Amino acid sequence: MTSTIPSAESEVGASASRRLISVVIPVLNEQHNIVPAYEAIRRVFEQLPAFDFEILFSDNHSQDRTFEAIAELARSDRRVRAVRFIHNYGFQ
Repeated sequence: MTSTIPSAESEVGASASRRLISVVIPVLNEQHNIVPAYEAIRRVFEQLPAFDFEILFSDNHSQDRTFEAIAELARSDRRVRAVRFIHNYGFQ
């Protein structure tokens, strides 16, 4: 079972002339790295005007404030999505 955070806008998609790239990032107890990762990805895509992007953070039930940091970003940037597992299942 997972939970998700809606983004600032309900739809994320590429415009007619820009292709969409989805960046998926698994995280566990990374509260201090969420914003730096987001900023680094955003800076890269600023240099790639032919592409739109979205970031999907997959939180494996962090015990710190990782999910809250992602949720805050998602509320302010429509390109950020969050999925949180209700248990730590590990990554395989």
